[in-house]
Amino acid sequence: MAQNQPVSDTLRYQSFMHSPEIADASMQEEVNAVLVYTTDDLGYVCDPLKNRDQLREHLYEYCLSTGDDKRFRQGELADVFNTPHYKRVCSFFPRDPMVLDWYYTVYTRKSSKGSFNAVAAMVCEAQSPMGEAVIVKDCPADKWDVLNTEIDADELAKTLWFYHKSGTSAEADFAERTLLRMLVS
Repeated sequence: MAQNQPVSDTLRYQSFMHSPEIADASMQEEVNAVLVYTTDDLGYVCDPLKNRDQLREHLYEYCLSTGDDKRFRQGELADVFNTPHYKRVCSFFPRDPMVLDWYYTVYTRKSSKGSFNAVAAMVCEAQSPMGEAVIVKDCPADKWDVLNTEIDADELAKTLWFYHKSGTSAEADFAERTLLRMLVS
């Protein structure tokens, strides 16, 4: 699916920094993050709650720089948000109920005057995420060395749409699967 070009200053900067002319040859090629934009960031009307295709329009595949251990380099998320002040908002599992060993984690700025992020809110029930968000794959520390950090925005869109349409609580599902993982380990 063709994505429209981002329009906010943050998005222009990020697009410029990751353009072929600027990108470092040693930069990781694997898509390991998804930026989640608000409708205001897109610059055109696109209701993410209307259908999965419009939800997908709010997701932008991204490559964060990592070290040999596949962990993000220090300051990488700070560069994405253009501030060192960001927070982990929530974690949620993919829609496949058999997955217990990895999950998605959502990060946002600690304080943002941006618009409400309806896409991130689908899984961040206790929070009201504002502005852009970043979603990455995550896992318990003892499983990090085998985690495939590559992320597919289309699969992520299906998972977000699942939580939105099914009425399943992402928080309750995360707690239940985490407990199940601990019991079967």
